[in-house]
Amino acid sequence: MFSVALKPLIHYLSSAANNGANYGTRAVWLALCVPVISSLVACGGEGEANSSTADLIAGELSLNMPSRIRNINAINPNAVSAVATINNQRFPLTRGNDGRFQTSITVNTNTDISVGVSFSETLPGGANIELASHPAIESNTGNDNLTIQFLESNYETDNFDVDGDGCSNITEREVDTNPLVNDAIPANFVRSISFNIPAGISSLPDQNLLEARVQIVGIGRAAIRIDNSIQSSGALTQCSNSEILVLLRYGLPNNILTIASAIVPHGTSANVVLSESDFDFNEDADGDGITNLTELQSGSNPFVQN
Repeated sequence: MFSVALKPLIHYLSSAANNGANYGTRAVWLALCVPVISSLVACGGEGEANSSTADLIAGELSLNMPSRIRNINAINPNAVSAVATINNQRFPLTRGNDGRFQTSITVNTNTDISVGVSFSETLPGGANIELASHPAIESNTGNDNLTIQFLESNYETDNFDVDGDGCSNITEREVDTNPLVNDAIPANFVRSISFNIPAGISSLPDQNLLEARVQIVGIGRAAIRIDNSIQSSGALTQCSNSEILVLLRYGLPNNILTIASAIVPHGTSANVVLSESDFDFNEDADGDGITNLTELQSGSNPFVQN
């Protein structure tokens, strides 16, 4: 009988063939070196021989980081680390010059095996946050080649929220909020804004031409005007820093003129109430140094320099 050990040759598969199917597949090949007779057999590199107890063949685990991490501009790839967990034993992966993460492992034949992997980022201040992990895959090495696939779609990315604000670590890196501070706005959170029309605008020739445009996280929201008050609200479709932009505009023939604006920076308040001092009245369409509001009030053309 031969005592056969396994050192898997584990490598990353690039985008799959077969008409583009299974893009992003990561595969682990567990390559067995099994001597079938008592004499020396070639097993491994060229010119390398194994004894009857079988030397472990050279092999490695090599993976690319998940595309969602790669596509985040705020993340420095050199700050990303990866760890494989194989049968409850952790194997830190080393990032090579090609950008892939790799390590070597040893597993016996005919052995139950559990393989998982996780990716983390070390932030500039030194804190380490987990970004993604692939659930452990259970299998048995058997006496033949074994393939274990790590699919992009199976990576878990929304379960890690170190600051507990409802936005995952990886999402906070995408929207550029601080994953260590409980201040991000979670998805489905409703923000509302209300304000009275500034007194300085009440002298405009025709109040019916005045309208408000409200954007929450860059998405236009319906603004309701009741007498001198304007209200708007909207739910966030994803975690965000939730900036609110308010534009007060005046409809002119063949044109719409912005006469005042207000920006509500990132914050976690559900209900925002603006005062007149929050608005900027320095909009100047023609660049003549006279604000749009002043030109409208004086009856001059805000699109023609005076």
